[in-house]
Formats: sequence, structure tokens, C-alpha cells
Amino acid sequence: MKYHFNALILFCLVAFSPLKTVAQNETYSFEYTFGTSTPLGDFRDNNGQNDNAGFAKVGFSGEVNLLYHLKSGNLAVIGSIVSQSNSFDADGYDRELSLETPGADWSIKSDVYSMATYLIGAQKEFKINEKFNLIGRAQFGFSFGKDPEMVVREYTSGYWSVYSSNYASGLALQLGGQLKYRVSNHLSYVVNARYIRSNFEFESTSNYNSFGEYRTYSYPKSFNGLNLSVGLSVNLTK
Repeated sequence: MKYHFNALILFCLVAFSPLKTVAQNETYSFEYTFGTSTPLGDFRDNNGQNDNAGFAKVGFSGEVNLLYHLKSGNLAVIGSIVSQSNSFDADGYDRELSLETPGADWSIKSDVYSMATYLIGAQKEFKINEKFNLIGRAQFGFSFGKDPEMVVREYTSGYWSVYSSNYASGLALQLGGQLKYRVSNHLSYVVNARYIRSNFEFESTSNYNSFGEYRTYSYPKSFNGLNLSVGLSVNLTK
């Protein structure tokens, strides 16, 4: 987490420094939120007939934001790091294999999908009343994703196959909203709903099995989902 926070600070300093020439009396704030990560579309699909099915399950997400608030129009520039993980639906994959091979006794073991995303974008704040504000946000950036390692065994025949984990990078998009409740001039509670998507091309993923066969293959995969989170917003300006 320390590495990600340092990266966010450097990322935002580079992105925000030109704004000092066009804005006066600027303010900064810091946000940290955590919550759930719900996969959507093909990433969530557990139908073996879909070649793009990801078999991803609900997981966890965390987000760190540094915001540069402009004085006009309730606008802000925001730099973010989003981290999320989603477990692999081993039971669903077992079910699909069993449908294709009746009578077989399969066992599936897998680690998790994970993604770290670096984003820059803008938000606009709409005042509801003295305590509540509604915020809309759009961001673009890049992500680093990990496809999980998976071990497949069939106990009746003794067959096994191992799919190695792999890593890829890709462009990212995040859109969402926030409800902010102001506790004081320096502290607010926030509730976030974010749609996030990254497209990856995993290359040279290794697969080997009990027959002594070894191969590598490449494939595209999209990590997309809805992240719901709660947290704190701290005004860093005295």
C-alpha cells in the first residue's frame, strides 16, 4: 500500500502542477474508501459455452484519491489508485467440466484475479443542502491485471493440468458518483458507486499437464465491474 500511495503522490504532482498557473486559492483533499467489487458481463459469466467467460466472483476494492479543487464551478481534478481482487468461481468451473465429462470427479483450485489501476480525471460537485453534496466523476488511466493460477485435477483418471498466472497492462476507464456528508470543514463521510473497466491482452500464458504436454497461449480479457465503497474525505488545506 505504501508503494501505491507514493505512486499516487508522484502521479498527482506531475498531473496537477500546471494547474497552479490557472487557479488561485486552491484547495486539496484526500480520500480513502473500501468496499465490494462486483464483476459484470463476460468477466462474471460462468457459462462454459462462452469463450470469454471469466468466472469471477464478488470481491473487495480499495481506492485512494488526491483531489485538487478549483474555486470556480465546483470542479476538481482527481488522481486515483484503485486496487481490487475477485476470487475465481471454482465451483462453477467444476460444474461446467462435469457437464462436458459425465462421471468424472473434478477438483479445481485457483487463486484470485487482481487489478491495480492508476487514473486521472475530473469531478463536479452539486450541492444538495448544507450537509450533503452529490458528485459526478469521470477518469481515464491504465491498469495492471493478474489472471489467476489454476490447478485442475480429475481423480478417476489421475489427470491434472496447471494454468500459470499471468500479468498484463491496459487502458482503463472509471465512471461514477459519490454522495458526501460533511461532518466539519475538514472531514466528510463518502459513499461511492463506480463502474470500472480495463481491457487486457494476456500473452504467453503457460499450461502443462500430466501427459507431459506444455504449451503457451494468448487471449484477451476484460476486467469490468461495479465497485461500491464507503470512506472518509479529509480537507488538507488549513
